[in-house]
Amino acid sequence: MSRSDAAPRPPNSSQLVGAAEAALETLAEEIAAKERQALDPRADCALDAADASAADEAVRRALAKAENAQRLREQKLVTLAILREGTFGVCGSCGADIDPERMTALPHTRLCVRCKQAHEPSPHS
Repeated sequence: MSRSDAAPRPPNSSQLVGAAEAALETLAEEIAAKERQALDPRADCALDAADASAADEAVRRALAKAENAQRLREQKLVTLAILREGTFGVCGSCGADIDPERMTALPHTRLCVRCKQAHEPSPHS
């Protein structure tokens, strides 16, 4: 299927691009804040064992939140690329339209459900 036969670009794609760009800025700020937060408990060298344990836990939580924000940022970058390419809602494998519900749940997806399942390893292999 040629690109001209594929689903048209969403009419509000410029709004989606703007929203994705704004979300990327927010996520970058969140990642930086969480990384700074992870370093703050270590700034006080006079921690006793209980404080050190609590500080370690705070560091782990802050780093986990930063990692989650980074994964979300990567998904937003993929979504933005798809929007800019004009392939939002079109399966990158078979060229069929991707179900709108799937696009709402996973806007960064490049595959329809059928192709995604075909690309996943079988649980019985």
